[in-house]
Amino acid sequence: MSLYNDASLLLIPSGYKSGKLYSQKPTDGSGDLTFTRASDATRVNSDGLIEKVRTNLLLQSNTFDTTWISNNTTLTSGQSGYDGTNNAWSHIPTATNTYHRIRQSITTPVSTEINYSVYAKANGYNFVRIIENAVTGNFATFNLSTGVVENNTGIRASIENIGGGWYRCNLSVINSTATSRMDIYAMENASYLEFLANGTSGIYIQNAQAEISDFGATEYIPTTTAPVSVGMTANVPRLDYTNSSCPRLILEPQRTNLALYSEQFDNGAWWKNQATIVANDAISPDGTQNAELFYPTSSGSYRQVSQNISVTNGVTYSFSIFVKLAGLTNKYFHIYDVNNDFGAYFNIDNGTVANTQNGTATIENIGNGWYRCILISTATSTNTYPKGFIVTNSSANNSDSVTANGTNGFYIWGAQLEVGSYPTSYIPTLSTSVTRVADVCSKTGISSLIGQTEGAFMIDVNLDTRASFTYFALAPNLSSADNYLGIGLFAGSIVFESVVSASLQAGITLTNSATGRFKIAVAYKANDFVMYVNGTLVGTDTSGSFPTCSQIGLYEYNKTPSVKYNQALLFPTRLTNDELASLTTI
Repeated sequence: MSLYNDASLLLIPSGYKSGKLYSQKPTDGSGDLTFTRASDATRVNSDGLIEKVRTNLLLQSNTFDTTWISNNTTLTSGQSGYDGTNNAWSHIPTATNTYHRIRQSITTPVSTEINYSVYAKANGYNFVRIIENAVTGNFATFNLSTGVVENNTGIRASIENIGGGWYRCNLSVINSTATSRMDIYAMENASYLEFLANGTSGIYIQNAQAEISDFGATEYIPTTTAPVSVGMTANVPRLDYTNSSCPRLILEPQRTNLALYSEQFDNGAWWKNQATIVANDAISPDGTQNAELFYPTSSGSYRQVSQNISVTNGVTYSFSIFVKLAGLTNKYFHIYDVNNDFGAYFNIDNGTVANTQNGTATIENIGNGWYRCILISTATSTNTYPKGFIVTNSSANNSDSVTANGTNGFYIWGAQLEVGSYPTSYIPTLSTSVTRVADVCSKTGISSLIGQTEGAFMIDVNLDTRASFTYFALAPNLSSADNYLGIGLFAGSIVFESVVSASLQAGITLTNSATGRFKIAVAYKANDFVMYVNGTLVGTDTSGSFPTCSQIGLYEYNKTPSVKYNQALLFPTRLTNDELASLTTI
């Protein structure tokens, strides 16, 4: 489209790095936007999976002669590895009747499951043992000849055949203090740590990893002098693919998940009544086998899982959880809030809200049989009350009486309780609540890209909720509301405003509370303002002026946005009404 050629700035979210969102035009980088978010976050990636931040807590994860302490063993680099490189190491015992190990201490969260993994291959000796030796002393021994776990005192241990004699060996343990330690032993047999050494026999090792995980090892992350995290880490823009093959820039407010152990319902933080939790029983929305099976163990009422969480009188909360059917005997899922007797029944068989007692309820189709069930309620007192869910009978959607039938129930994952009248993207938690800080995207010093005597701008957005207060704005100073040209996305309206010296010069309003996709364009010139939405003229204003602007911001004035941007454009001249109609037609 020729209009795109006329744009002075063209933002179609695609390229990004930490602190920056690239614009397609101009091509010299002068239009690239600055992005900040002082915390990790999640997004839906191009595979349709919820992507979380992953971290390898070990240092020098494949340089075993540095940070690692070795005992009675010789380490030699440059060995043929499982990945076709020469980055593996030989681990050869050198002394008899003693330990033959390498070890490293790390800092880990308390009461958290840590997965330790290393790639290993037999080299005269057929066994490798991983020990979490600083706290629990839990261990697993792996047979590198047969590919089996010989013994295990941790939560879980597994061995994966990589090919060429290589295996990835995994041990999971619960860490009870803030210090942990990974020990890797070369062993002649499965039972004894102390044995003879001939100076030539041992094992090969490569690429060690220690990570917070309740489902096993994830893709290896190399480290050097510090732990390394990958994913939507602090200041990385989130290009989200929810229900789309094209990415959208997601901007959200600061939110805190108050629900603890949001994926680990077998943890003691969750109270179970006549119900069983089977950990890591199904593939969750993040693509790994870490969803829990939840089913009633006997027939009757209130077969439930819940957690006591403090709430404040008059504050609105959103409770959400991802749910999938596990058998068709019980298909209604009940979320309740004891504080207000709020609750809703969700039909997980057809993805609908079956019945709402009080409050507001919605359900979102996540794909692969998963739904996000949402209950929004306002606390009527300040207290600590359980928030949770109940498996209900398949023949009734307003009763908590259930008939137990083997293991039929639900798969559950990703519980979240947050202050706000709508849910935001998932925030994983462990032993403490977790806060995701607000996303902020802006650019300063771009006077040359903004029409100073006339111009136009367009945004193409998806509004999943209309409970927010969000702006796309041009301004001389984004930290002040005294001067700006902006499009406001409010709960019940879409508004264009021109403000000079805190005085409204021009304004156009479209009353609209719908969610979904909106293409909004505004043209401006002295005493000549017009706004189009989805190809239709909304209104004009033939009076007023506008400020001189040098900054652009995709944000909310109080830094609490909630919108997904498909694209944004600036034009240095006033487009015609026909061009605005064409530009905004969906």
